[in-house]
Amino acid sequence: MNGPFRNKTPEFLTALTLSLSMTLLIGAPMTAAADLKNLEAAYGQVVPKLKACSKSNFNWDWLTPLNNLERCYLQEGNYQAAEPLARERLRILTLTFGQDGNSASAMTNLAEILLKLNKLDEAEQLFKTALSINKQESHVYGQPAPNFGCQHVSRQLTGLGHICLKRGKAQDAELFFRENYDLALKEEQERPRAIYTPQACLELGKCLQETGKTGEAMALYEKVVQLPVNAHSQTAKAAVLRNYADLLKKTGKAGQAGRLLEEAKKLEESHKAMNRSQLDY
Repeated sequence: MNGPFRNKTPEFLTALTLSLSMTLLIGAPMTAAADLKNLEAAYGQVVPKLKACSKSNFNWDWLTPLNNLERCYLQEGNYQAAEPLARERLRILTLTFGQDGNSASAMTNLAEILLKLNKLDEAEQLFKTALSINKQESHVYGQPAPNFGCQHVSRQLTGLGHICLKRGKAQDAELFFRENYDLALKEEQERPRAIYTPQACLELGKCLQETGKTGEAMALYEKVVQLPVNAHSQTAKAAVLRNYADLLKKTGKAGQAGRLLEEAKKLEESHKAMNRSQLDY
């Protein structure tokens, strides 16, 4: 198979779904001190193998303890502890595969952590490199590039947008968020699933609010209200509904705002219930 996911184990495909903004992998929290100690011990056992690995002897299973420990740190908001793990993954995957979809995923994970740590210059370069790789690689077996979709570029576009916002460049941010939204809209018009559109609307809508384009933001939010509920995007849709409700209150539509807030609360409760059930949906 050509593309970024050739010769991959199921463990790898699960591991690379880490995301700080729009993750599709939902699992039970692992924040207890005992769990953290066990995860750190498991990672310590594979460190010698990771340091000695090469292109010829690389084993995907060696990354599992690293991925699990990094995920725990991210759930705790301990981005400083997660950063060296993300750097190690990027080093190993670049050493093994060069600049392909595997290293692009690792770049994106690291860039999202650096964004949280306000290391904007390095995060920007990583996002741009990962975006370029994913736009040029083929993601469909036997098909020529470009054939990327939301799942391949959304995190990079969103990350670049947030970097612009942190730098006070809301108009530049809007370009990235709008590209992401347009791609989500096109993709889900062809295959209605409401997975990517709610998050894309949320990011673009918040940016539009910052630039004073409240009317356009409200129109976007109204589109999300009409979308079906998808388990992968419950939290994003809930956030959109809360933003929309705040704007409606300011225009004197308290009744409509109240109904949206009730719906948002139900979505959030449903999301928490799925987390407690440990379902991989």
